[in-house]
Amino acid sequence: MDRMTNDDVRPLKLEECGATWRFLEGRKLWNAFDPMGVHAPGGPENDYDAYVEPTLKLCEQGGGADALRAYAAFVVYESIGMHRQPVMDHAIAEFSKRVQKWYASGSEAK
Repeated sequence: MDRMTNDDVRPLKLEECGATWRFLEGRKLWNAFDPMGVHAPGGPENDYDAYVEPTLKLCEQGGGADALRAYAAFVVYESIGMHRQPVMDHAIAEFSKRVQKWYASGSEAK
């Protein structure tokens, strides 16, 4: 049996740690938004993972709440296929503001 040594472990670069942290925080934001209503405490955390990276990329490119709202609306209504409803439009707007505020402040998602 092979033994792993410290020489076999590649340390993470600082930018990789930051990217991982941002991804996990973005995941928290999407799970809290939960447009499909499938995220339960203790359940799978990855239901919305496909949408986290594009959301973060919009933030990194300077996309504000309007760009985030357009992307979230695309995800909800086109990708997921939900029917448009005023309550969901409001939830999308609130989610977009929350993401933009989180990214601008650099704080943890709550």
